[in-house]
Amino acid sequence: MNQNILVAVDGSNVSEKAFEYVLKRSKELNDNLTILKVVESYGYPEKATEEVLKGEISQAENLIRKLEERAEKQGVKAESEVIVESNAANGIVKYAKEKGSDLIVVGGQGKTDLETVQLGSVSEGVVKRAGCPVLVYR
Repeated sequence: MNQNILVAVDGSNVSEKAFEYVLKRSKELNDNLTILKVVESYGYPEKATEEVLKGEISQAENLIRKLEERAEKQGVKAESEVIVESNAANGIVKYAKEKGSDLIVVGGQGKTDLETVQLGSVSEGVVKRAGCPVLVYR
């Protein structure tokens, strides 16, 4: 049964492992794979916003392009997209709904990797708001 799988990546080690899991699953089950990177647009001084965002978007595009190439080498057709949102969790959920995703896969802890945090703030936000199943990879 083909499913539309959305994997949200951020460049962290856990995100990388989540991608590898989804890649293997997509190959075995012939799932449709979408790779998403959300660039958060908040927290920048007004004058620097455009310049900083351009740099982050460029880095994000490089990341997902590499992941898309890895998927293709494994025989998995993948789509990828970079979006800009003020909140990553909201962006992931909104994108998944618009694309009709059957499953969202996120890493359990992102780049902050604080030991005191049991579940990353983005993954927790996705779990709370998603309209489809969410797999949190740890």
